[in-house]
Amino acid sequence: MIPNSQAYLRLRTQSQEFLDFVVLSCTAIPTLVHRLKTSGVQGVTPDHFKGSPNLTQLQSFAQIYQGPLARSTVLTLWSLFEAYVKSLLVEIIDFHGGEERFQATAERRARTFVAKSSPGIVASTRKLQEPAKGARKGSYQKHSKKLVDLGYRFPSELLAPYGAKILIAAKVDHHATEHFFVLEAFA
Repeated sequence: MIPNSQAYLRLRTQSQEFLDFVVLSCTAIPTLVHRLKTSGVQGVTPDHFKGSPNLTQLQSFAQIYQGPLARSTVLTLWSLFEAYVKSLLVEIIDFHGGEERFQATAERRARTFVAKSSPGIVASTRKLQEPAKGARKGSYQKHSKKLVDLGYRFPSELLAPYGAKILIAAKVDHHATEHFFVLEAFA
């Protein structure tokens, strides 16, 4: 989590609002059940629904509310986290000068690194490219450590320019992430 981002601020605010709703529900439903037992449905009117509440139906809903509430809590908080990640990626790209500059920087850094490979790096990478044999496990570990110590960037790191390109191609644009923050739209 990057706490000094707008994406994190939205995640934190909306997660807390939802958890406050869960606390309210866990307080209100038992109170409603008690009231229904003592005085029935007189004076009970639901917001945003027409018609009179059905006592039997309300009591059956109240008996099993924890399961649906738990599922909706998990789904909502996961959705908010997904939106946080997408929104944070947009912030990172913007921070680094926008899509084109972000991608160009990643490509330039990868090319620069590949051009500066020392003979020690080349020798160790060749050892790791040999067909794997169980008896040479110690040798592979030695050469891997040597590459890390020499500052070698492994292929997964060199895929960063490609990852940046795919991320940008997926068009995680500034406005698309806003619709993931569902609670914000109803505030």
